[in-house]
Amino acid sequence: MKLSGSEKREIKSTLKTRPVDIKLGKRGLTSTFLKEAEKIISKEKMIKILIPMDREKRNEQIKTISSTLGVELIATVGKTAAFMLPMTHGQ
Repeated sequence: MKLSGSEKREIKSTLKTRPVDIKLGKRGLTSTFLKEAEKIISKEKMIKILIPMDREKRNEQIKTISSTLGVELIATVGKTAAFMLPMTHGQ
C-alpha cells in the first residue's frame, strides 16, 4: 500500500527528530549490521541510518538496504537515510 502525502509528512516529521539508530561502517553491509538493523526495524517499524560515504556509493547502499531489509526509503538528508517497513492493509 502506498503512503498518502499526509502520512508520509507525519512519518518524516517523526524521523527528523529521531536520533540516528545505526551507522554504516567502512565494511558496509556486514551480517552484524544487518542483524542489528533488522532488530531495530522489527521493534520500531522504522530506522534511521547514517551512511558516511560519497553520494554515488551512498545511493547504491540505500538501494541495497531497501531490497535486503524489505524497507521503504522515506527520506534522505545529507548522509542520513530514513526507512520504514511498507504499510499493509490494516496497519
